[in-house]
Amino acid sequence: MKTLRAHWLIIFVVSAWLAGCAAPTQDESIEAAVSEPQAVGEETGGTLTAEDLMVETPSSDAARVVASDEMPATFGEAAESPDETAPAAETAPARSGGTATTPLVSLTASGPATVNQDATFEGTFTLHANQSVARVVVRHRVPEGVQVVKTDPAAGEEDGLLVWRYPWLEAGEEHTLTVWLKAGKEGSYVPCASVEALPRACYTVTVTRAEISITKQGPREALLNEMIEYTIVVKNTGNGAAKDVVVYDQLPEGFKHDSGSGALTFQVGDLAPGESKTITINVEAAARGEFVNKANAEASNADSVAAEAPTVVMYKEFKVYKRGDAEQFLSKRATYEIIVTNLGDVVINDMQVVDIAAPETQVVSAEDADTVTDAKAVWTIPTLAPGASKVFAVQVTSRIAGTHSNRVKAIADDILRQAQAPTLWKGMPAVLLEVVDTEDPVMVGDETAYEIKVTNQGTSSDRNIQIIARFPRNLEPVSATGASAGAIEGANVTFEPYDELNPKESVSYKIRAKGMVEGDARVKVYLTSDLLKKPVPEEESTHVY
Repeated sequence: MKTLRAHWLIIFVVSAWLAGCAAPTQDESIEAAVSEPQAVGEETGGTLTAEDLMVETPSSDAARVVASDEMPATFGEAAESPDETAPAAETAPARSGGTATTPLVSLTASGPATVNQDATFEGTFTLHANQSVARVVVRHRVPEGVQVVKTDPAAGEEDGLLVWRYPWLEAGEEHTLTVWLKAGKEGSYVPCASVEALPRACYTVTVTRAEISITKQGPREALLNEMIEYTIVVKNTGNGAAKDVVVYDQLPEGFKHDSGSGALTFQVGDLAPGESKTITINVEAAARGEFVNKANAEASNADSVAAEAPTVVMYKEFKVYKRGDAEQFLSKRATYEIIVTNLGDVVINDMQVVDIAAPETQVVSAEDADTVTDAKAVWTIPTLAPGASKVFAVQVTSRIAGTHSNRVKAIADDILRQAQAPTLWKGMPAVLLEVVDTEDPVMVGDETAYEIKVTNQGTSSDRNIQIIARFPRNLEPVSATGASAGAIEGANVTFEPYDELNPKESVSYKIRAKGMVEGDARVKVYLTSDLLKKPVPEEESTHVY
């Protein structure tokens, strides 16, 4: 690209105290410069033409633009004093000045119209950028016989001129240059300033930067063997697109993922500025302890970032144990002890312990229970610390023989643990023996009968029930019938053992005998069984005449 460069010296000659100051005009030479783009992307820019650089020449003699690098020979010198006497000063000091304008910049001068000899006075030049310009230089020529007291901003000095330089001005930017002067003799002076500026042609290129951030969140605490959910959020916090974003999650030992892998990779792709991606990871806590789950994100055009989430995996477990009487007689009380122990690392809250009686039994007492019925007893444990135990006692009874199990269950936080203790409930046999003669008295030669009845009045069966009868010489047994076979041997009658006599069950026997000798006859009957090892006697009296 060809480069045109324009260097204009725009000299504003502004009269501060005189009606004007003449300045010759020279030919203008113009170059326009436009720089090439410096970054890949959409090109921006502009072109300046010679017409844009045309200056306006004020019609007033008080401000004249000279397109020249040199000042006129009489520029800034003290003018001859007029013959007439200067007019008296007004009450409000009058000021003089003017403005010179070009398409690029304008310069406005202002100063007092009159001052006293040796008095310090202030002159100002206001620089205004009509367009964005570069290399702006303001030069102020101080007339001969005038002393510079100070400047604001501080001016440099070049070839006897006060100089202010501005490398770069934006359109609309404005600066005020103030110069304090003092004249040592009477006369009229014309402090003047000139300005030169270069036109600017620019284009805009925006440089962006991708920057990613990552956060990871998960539970501070978790229970062993439960599923844990972690959330990873990767976000582009820069103002440029993040390319080829990848998230890596390295699971600690003791965590299990459905994939079976401990190193997880997630291809996110590109993220626009401000865009984010959320990744959810579900793992199983397979070991106890404190773990740190780490994740990091990378992009092809951004620095990698990392985040982590610590989790303490705790064991939450308890057991319930029950023990009690292995055997008990019916209608008695069986006592059971319940022990609940916290086996884990965390406090267990609001545990409910329920003792459940077997259908054949009834609860008769449960110390400190919240609720007690025939069927159950209920306790509540508000808190159970790790390693702590709680003991309860319950008593039940039964009227039904057999083995009945007393159960207990403990419930907390959806965890159910159970135990039971069986008890053999057994009864006590109570066998009643009854003997009655049917004919009393009985004549010699006549017969009478002896009815024998055996009844189990107890709560359990008795086995091997056996009857033996012994007759005196007054009576002679002639026949024997009943629940089992009977045999007569002389004066004795023996029945075979009866296998089992259940509770409330009865069996009967009958022996017929004939009167032989007058007198008071006493028939003795004996009962034996598994329960009654020693014979139980029963005697019946019969009078023989």
